[in-house]
Amino acid sequence: MTPPPFIGHYRITAKLGEGGMGAVYRATDTKLNREVAIKILPEAFASDPDRMARFTREAQVLASVNHPNIAAIYGVEDRALVLELVEGETLAGRIARGPIPIEEALPVARQIAEALEYAHDKGIVHRDLKPSNVMITGRGLVKVLDFGIAKVAGASHRDAESHPTQTLTKAGHAVGTIAYMSPEQARGKEVDPRSDIFAFGCLLYEMLTGKAAFHGEDALTTLAAIVGANPRPALELVPGLPKPVGRIIDICLRKKPFDRWQSVGDVKLLLESALEDLASPADSPLPPRGRLARLAPALALAAVGGWLLTAAALYLFLHQRADTAGASVLRRVTSTPGLSAFPALSRDGNLLAFASDRSEEGNLDIWVQQIGGRDPIRLTRDPADDSDPTISPDGTRIAFRSERAGPSGQGGIYVVPTLGSDPVLLAPRGRNPRFSPDGRWIAYWEGRESGGFYPGSASVFVVDAGGGQPRQIAAEMAAALYPVWSPKGDRLLVLAQHSARADRDWWIIPFEKGSAHKTGALPQIESQGLRRAAWEESIPPLEWRADGSGGVVFAASSESADGEGDAGNLWQIVIGPGGSVTGRAVSVTHGPGVQAQASAAGASERGRLAFADLSWKPDVWATPVDAERGVVSGERRRVTADEPYALAPSVSADGSRLVFLSRQLGRWTLRTQDLATGKVLTLVNSAERLYNPKISGDGTTIVYVERGGHIFSVPSAGGSVEKLCQGCGTTMGISFDGKRISYEPFVQENLTIYDVAQRKSVILAPQPPGVVLTGGQFSPDQKWIAFHSVGNRASTSRIWIARIDGSLPVPQSDWIPVTDGNSMEMTPAWSPSGNLLYFLSERDGFRCIRAVKLDPVTRKPAGESFAVQHFHTARWSLKRINGTTGMNGLSVAPGRMFIAFGELTGDIWLEEKP
Repeated sequence: MTPPPFIGHYRITAKLGEGGMGAVYRATDTKLNREVAIKILPEAFASDPDRMARFTREAQVLASVNHPNIAAIYGVEDRALVLELVEGETLAGRIARGPIPIEEALPVARQIAEALEYAHDKGIVHRDLKPSNVMITGRGLVKVLDFGIAKVAGASHRDAESHPTQTLTKAGHAVGTIAYMSPEQARGKEVDPRSDIFAFGCLLYEMLTGKAAFHGEDALTTLAAIVGANPRPALELVPGLPKPVGRIIDICLRKKPFDRWQSVGDVKLLLESALEDLASPADSPLPPRGRLARLAPALALAAVGGWLLTAAALYLFLHQRADTAGASVLRRVTSTPGLSAFPALSRDGNLLAFASDRSEEGNLDIWVQQIGGRDPIRLTRDPADDSDPTISPDGTRIAFRSERAGPSGQGGIYVVPTLGSDPVLLAPRGRNPRFSPDGRWIAYWEGRESGGFYPGSASVFVVDAGGGQPRQIAAEMAAALYPVWSPKGDRLLVLAQHSARADRDWWIIPFEKGSAHKTGALPQIESQGLRRAAWEESIPPLEWRADGSGGVVFAASSESADGEGDAGNLWQIVIGPGGSVTGRAVSVTHGPGVQAQASAAGASERGRLAFADLSWKPDVWATPVDAERGVVSGERRRVTADEPYALAPSVSADGSRLVFLSRQLGRWTLRTQDLATGKVLTLVNSAERLYNPKISGDGTTIVYVERGGHIFSVPSAGGSVEKLCQGCGTTMGISFDGKRISYEPFVQENLTIYDVAQRKSVILAPQPPGVVLTGGQFSPDQKWIAFHSVGNRASTSRIWIARIDGSLPVPQSDWIPVTDGNSMEMTPAWSPSGNLLYFLSERDGFRCIRAVKLDPVTRKPAGESFAVQHFHTARWSLKRINGTTGMNGLSVAPGRMFIAFGELTGDIWLEEKP
């Protein structure tokens, strides 16, 4: 079958192969200018609506899997899957050239195990793991393909009986590729992760021996061997194979699932142990006892700029294939179930500092680890989050950001010896510390995290690393943040905005004397279709590499221009000697996930670059609460666990119906959920970006906004969509009866309502100079509206209440102040009675939920506000969703409080030359 020249916006360029699931083609994404793979499904499959609907649903779940060792699913088109294009050699092709030496096979197997472990943790079983579904790139990176597709597809192939390596997928029978099926899979029974472990044993056996573990003359004899025979032990076929590796394989291949390894994570740990044994001579002396004793030699070498070639590095150096010489390799440094992020490398690249909640105490601490070593050392133990470390050039000190209160009450920068001691406060309120190349200075910035680019919202400072009075750098900028030192230490690169109306760019600021000037980096980056990565507000520089290239590393996304994306990669752009960018940005990492927070080793011969690979999935959560007292009465619960991405909840007044936004495979859907039955109904499915759905108090009407400020309504039970207002603005609230909608206009940002019956807009409250009015929420009795004002020249906002059942507009003199305006406080939400007002507040440096009691008659505050629920950790933060837009969607109903936020998890990876 000849494919069409285009599928959607993908231009077909070449055929890559064909299998039971259809033909695979190389294609160009004409929107994002990247190469992808397109798998076109067979005609018989695509013509079955039920199978296609199930396929689309399951593929959407699989597309949420983000891991460097798993080839990504980018989207679903008509009769086609859009896949990450992985170039390299299949494991089948490598095995065809003969048995793989153990020093080459184990790193491949370990990466396969990494991929399986991640997927199994997400509840996804591969079901069709085989050599042809494993790719090895030129850099040695392993990518596992077609995760879960065997389950998703359920296609039939009549010729499987005569080809034992083909897929048997007849409905109601075994699903998978015969030679790699587990016995239970071969019998057509339900499978679980232990079936993948069996297939993994088959792969490892075949990699090392060059022979399939189970092979017969046809499908039936192969199946019989899987069910009733055992292969000849790998230890007998591979001279010198370590016994632990043979044992790994033997236990993987046991017939009964409960006799196998029960977790692929256990298999991965055994493989890593085998790798360490390979890299370490048997007669090597024992290391000094004690964790500090093990770390001290590395610190001493770092202090004098010495080179420590660890066992793991030696292994990678010696055993890279000749055809990948000169290419970089990736390896995972940390492996924890929570969050390990904010990596910092020492100058020589042998020491890594990072932030992690691996202590399982609920907060981030600073840890330090020798590259190639086993156990990191914990340096901080404060209950508050510690993050963003930087290592002094001599390796003796670490500066970091801490959220502990301190004198300013807003956190700051602390310094601690690398061997451990009590941290010392250096710069109150400071963020993102960076040691200068000579170690004398620390650059940092002050301002509110995610504070936007208001004049005065962020400033860059430099302070003596030993303490002293900070000196502001680039004081002429309206806002400046994220300073990065030049390799020579004579200049600073900052993300800045010169004036309130100017565009953002990277600016070079001379450290001593000279004029600041723009680099032109951001215009070039944006011209390539790159946007801010995931939850970032912009694209700051992360690292100015000291390898002579002039390259500056940054994180950006080519997948989402919405700023709500869940993907992002590392890129690099060169700043020439004249201080301007030269050439285009080039990618450093590829694939799904969010790679961020990069740190390069300035004097490492291997060009080491550490970075965090992060995963963030926003969901709607419900917390049991006494709604009229603001007292939490139970543990929060994830309401949208089955959604790949959920935002902007809004609940009906009786708490029976929830509406929210979901994003899947680049499309936005508006969904409603019956909270009693859990049944979900899709009301709108759009390629356009959707915003801020709101459900009327009576639960009958939902309004939302499409990109461009077009306001629409749709019945909550489903039905025709009606456009109410063309290009008006962003919805913020809807009255109980659904007859009035509050919205924020794009221009003249007054507090405005749209009267549905009269089809006209009415100003409720006029916009004061330099202030935006937004977030309007109608009271349950529809007589009042709560809203917040955002100052254009300060990182603050204030909650107000105004009576709206009289003459309009309401003058500012009649507004009732609810908060004092000294911090960011936004997104008001009424209790069911209207006697308590909830809102988001950043008065303690974090975004948390507070409430204040109101007088039942006057609606004036009847006392001070109080905390309802805190979010004081990096792993669970409300700040990754823009609070001023209302996408957190704070909503309160009888007995429950709803809000959207996500869990951030991740690990540290290392890129280096072989």
